[in-house]
Amino acid sequence: MEIWCCECSIKVKARLTDGSEIYPHREDLYSLPFWKCDQCGNFVGCHHKLKSNPNQPLGCIATRDIRKARKTFIGF
Repeated sequence: MEIWCCECSIKVKARLTDGSEIYPHREDLYSLPFWKCDQCGNFVGCHHKLKSNPNQPLGCIATRDIRKARKTFIGF
């Protein structure tokens, strides 16, 4: 799937992976789907609870700083 990567500033062919690769220290996230940019290593989660398309990305592939800002703003 092609997804905009904020780090690379282009649409990249993202690779579908799971939480065991993204968060190896969080076994509770191992089964969740993520799209990963192999060029820079950044990722985005999926709408895993959607029955029609559980691998739909939550948005663009964000940088570490953007993910940190989202957590601060949203309160996760």
